[in-house]
Amino acid sequence: MRDKRERSQVSVISAILERSRCGSDLRDWMFGATNGAITTFAIIAAVVGADLPTMVAPVLGLANLFANGFATAARRYTNTKLARDNYDRSHTKAVWAADITAKEYDLSRCMRSPTQAALNTFATFILCGLIPLVAYLLAPTKLTVCVVATACALFAIGAVKSRYSLTAWWRSGLDTVFFGMGAAALAFAAGHTMRLLIDIPKP
Repeated sequence: MRDKRERSQVSVISAILERSRCGSDLRDWMFGATNGAITTFAIIAAVVGADLPTMVAPVLGLANLFANGFATAARRYTNTKLARDNYDRSHTKAVWAADITAKEYDLSRCMRSPTQAALNTFATFILCGLIPLVAYLLAPTKLTVCVVATACALFAIGAVKSRYSLTAWWRSGLDTVFFGMGAAALAFAAGHTMRLLIDIPKP
C-alpha cells in the first residue's frame, strides 16, 4: 500500500517536472497576472485608506499598470535572458557535451524567448490589473465590489498556478487570495496612517 502511494507521488512529481522542465508561457502569464492584480488593488486600498478623491485611484492605477507592468516585464526579460546566457556559456566549452545533453534531456527546446516572456508578462499584468480598477470605477463608493472581484481573480490565478506545484488547486487559490488581501490591508493601513499624520483635508 505504501509502495503504491509512493509510486503515485513520484508520478505526480514527474508530471509537474515535465510541465515545467522547458518552461511555459503559462508561468509568464501567472507572474504578470499575480503582480498586476495585487499591486493595482493595493493602490486602490491605499487611496481609500487615505480617503483621497475618487479619481486619484484610477490615475494611480493606470500609472501602475503601465509603469510597474513595464518594470515587471523587463525583469522577466532579464531573468529569461540570463537563463539562456548561462545555458550557452555552460555548453560552449564542449560542443559535443551540449549535443549529447540536448539529445539525452531534450534541452535544446528549453531555450525560451526573453522577448516573448516579457510580452506575456506585460499583457497579463495589464489585463488582471484592470480587474480591481474597473470594479472600483463601477462602484467607487462600495469597496466590497472591488474586494470580491479581485479575490475571485486571485483565486483563479492561484488555482491555475497549482499546476506547477504539489499544492491542491483550492489551497493554492486561497494562498494567493490571502497574500493579495494582506498586501491590500497593509496599503490601506499605510494610507490611513499617513492621512492621520499629515491631516489631509477632506475632498
